[in-house]
Amino acid sequence: MSGEQKGVLGAPQRFNTSLCEREPIHVPGAIQPHGALLAVLADGLSITHASANLAEILGYSAEAVLGRPLEEVLGPAACRVLLGAGLHEGTAPGQEYFLPGPDGRTCHLQAHRSGRSICVDIEPMRSEPWQRLPVTIAQSVLKTFKQATTRTELCELAVRGMKTIAGYDRVMAYRFGEDGHGEVVAEACEPTLEPYIGLRYPATDVPPQARRLYLRQSVGAIANSSYRPVPLLVDPKVDDGTPLDLTQSVLRSVSPIHCQYMRNMGTAASDAYVDVSGDHNI
Repeated sequence: MSGEQKGVLGAPQRFNTSLCEREPIHVPGAIQPHGALLAVLADGLSITHASANLAEILGYSAEAVLGRPLEEVLGPAACRVLLGAGLHEGTAPGQEYFLPGPDGRTCHLQAHRSGRSICVDIEPMRSEPWQRLPVTIAQSVLKTFKQATTRTELCELAVRGMKTIAGYDRVMAYRFGEDGHGEVVAEACEPTLEPYIGLRYPATDVPPQARRLYLRQSVGAIANSSYRPVPLLVDPKVDDGTPLDLTQSVLRSVSPIHCQYMRNMGTAASDAYVDVSGDHNI
């Protein structure tokens, strides 16, 4: 990210872009507050990680569930479905289950494998149980984009589809060049907004590790660019200091630098990190 920032006394200060390049964004140790997360060891199924807000989402405190079998917290039926995500390393989110929450809302659960762990994202639904979450719908819609015959057509279909799904004021397709610089190549936005189509951005706006992460996580969301991260608590009996890789988690807490960037652009929320490169040369 480029440009100047204001210092404590209001004097302009040049931002050090190397901070972005060194940031370990895949292991933030925290999630976004609109959901909760549990993680278990794939070979033991005891809970090793729990987000600090678990009581608000699921009705159990994080401290109370650490070290317990996942089945005791989610129930046998949910475990049978969700643990299918633990069969293969690198499995993208796809195993899902719906569970009644403590406040009467239905929770959407989705699991994926991360190293030696299985992570479960838990999101309360604001709609009826039979209606799927926007992120889940997005994953289904992405499959239809394979019908596009050109890259431009794919990008145009993507932004229109995502705008319909997410209801955002603006959705853009962003293409990276060989030099790392980016360009807005397709856009769907409200007529009252200034269009960004054709705008170019320097490579420092999206550092290399962020581009690599986008190739692994096709769909993600930032529900509120002003959110407070929720820390993950770890069972001290199994904590060896290795951070939990949250690349595939839809709740992964994002870089605070990126959130500030969003706020600087007047963006309250964002959705859908979509790889439309076709050749993965990013």
